[in-house]
Amino acid sequence: MTGLNSLEGYDKHLYGYVVTEIFSLCFKYQIFEQLVLAPGSSAEQLAKQQSLEPEALQRMLLTLQSLNILNEQNDGFAITTYYQPYFEKGNIRYLGNFTQFVCDQGRQAIHKLEGLLTHQSAPESPYDDIYNGDKSYSFAAAMWELSHCSGKPLVSFLPEKLGSVVDVGGGAGAMASMLITAKKASTVTIFDLPEVAPEFKKYCDKTVEFHHIKFKSGNFFEDPLPQGNNYMLSNVLSNWNDASAITILSKIKISLSKLKQGKVFILERLFDVKGSDYSTAVMHLNMMLHTEGGHRSFAQYESLLLQAGFSHIELIETGTDRHIIIGSL
Repeated sequence: MTGLNSLEGYDKHLYGYVVTEIFSLCFKYQIFEQLVLAPGSSAEQLAKQQSLEPEALQRMLLTLQSLNILNEQNDGFAITTYYQPYFEKGNIRYLGNFTQFVCDQGRQAIHKLEGLLTHQSAPESPYDDIYNGDKSYSFAAAMWELSHCSGKPLVSFLPEKLGSVVDVGGGAGAMASMLITAKKASTVTIFDLPEVAPEFKKYCDKTVEFHHIKFKSGNFFEDPLPQGNNYMLSNVLSNWNDASAITILSKIKISLSKLKQGKVFILERLFDVKGSDYSTAVMHLNMMLHTEGGHRSFAQYESLLLQAGFSHIELIETGTDRHIIIGSL
């Protein structure tokens, strides 16, 4: 029998807000970056490099050590092997900008929850302010990291020879770059808001390989979609309510009808398919705080596709936290 005073793991959830703040500060003051370069550094050494208070940093790092994010090495601290890729710049799993985005936006947005719960406020439309403000990261950079970290396994499940793909809401081009690198598509056109264009150039205008990717500015509710053999929606429809999702899908169906062939590939978390239940539920709540959408089940996406005019719908389970829904004429 466990002791009556034991919280039995409940404390890890109860004190989660502390870890969020520690993560944010460790990225902001390059603590993780220093530990990648010099594992075994002491709190005093790390604090000196950034002019920080050693005792405060020591207590922060001890908290991360208690969660096995850090371990003890040479009387100092080192990042455990499992977490190393998330903190190592240049690693495809690096999540520095994404973590800062989640910490910053999450701390702001969670305070809206009571207003939503008590009918004092309503969900907001997406992208009202994510491209505004002077932050130490950009939304596009955060989404680039998340897409690369979670999207690379998804690309391997996509069919070969997709031809010209239109990545609707494709952001800075993370999925597009992976499609080209994997030789799944001959060309990719990203269709996204004009505010995203500078971020696209930063990431996808560097190598000959990425010259197969182009950016088309527009609003998918107001402007015509670029023509392509196939269309992709990666983490897009979860931002929108059912009516808006059907509008987007209907426009894609009209574009595909001109060619009388082609498919739409929807990459999303799903409630009724084995994956990461925790991240799906948390992001479902976040969608309400940040956008007007939410995560759905495969059956719900099937209904949306049928209402938009698609006749054949299939599911590819990937074994990751996201899966692929395919709609064809």
